[in-house]
Amino acid sequence: MLRGQVGSLSDANLRASRLAWVADCLDDAAAIREQLIQLSSRDGGRAFRALRVVRAGLPLERFGVRPEGANWELALGELAFRRGDLVEAVERLERGLEGLGESYHFLEFFVASESLATAWQRLGDEPRALRVLEEAAHRTVRHRANGVFAGAFGRFRVQARLASEYRTLGRIDDAVAIE
Repeated sequence: MLRGQVGSLSDANLRASRLAWVADCLDDAAAIREQLIQLSSRDGGRAFRALRVVRAGLPLERFGVRPEGANWELALGELAFRRGDLVEAVERLERGLEGLGESYHFLEFFVASESLATAWQRLGDEPRALRVLEEAAHRTVRHRANGVFAGAFGRFRVQARLASEYRTLGRIDDAVAIE
C-alpha cells in the first residue's frame, strides 16, 4: 500500500527518497542502497543524513555530504565500526550521540545506539552495551514532522533487542515487561 502511494509521487527524487526512508525504517540496507542510487547527487545530500549513506555502503562524496556536526560523527563512527576499529567507533558514536542533543527522536539516534551497543559487546563490556540499549529504549519519541514515524521504528527495534538481551541474561520478567 505504502509503495503504491509513494509510486504516485511525480518527482522521481522525492519518490526514491521516500522509499529509501521506509527501507531505513525497516533496516533494509539493500533497499536503501537501491533507492539512494536513483537520487541525483544534487538532491541526495539533502534527503539523507550521512549515516544512511554509510549504512547503504555508498561513498559520501556522491551525495555531497558535508563533514559537520553530530551526524558526521555518527557516520564516521559507523564507518569505523564496519572496519572493525571498535575503539574509534565507540569514541565517535558516543560523541555523535551526545551531539544530537534533543534530536534523539530521529531514526539515526536509535541506529547509532544499536551500533554503539554492539561495539561495546564486541569489546567485552556487556554492562555498558546493556546501558546503551536501556537508555535508548527508554527515550520517548516526541512529535516532529518527519522524525516521529522513523524514530518510532528505531525505538521499537532497540526495545526488541533489549528484550532479547534480557532473555539471554535470564532476566525474563524484564524482557516480558518490554515486549
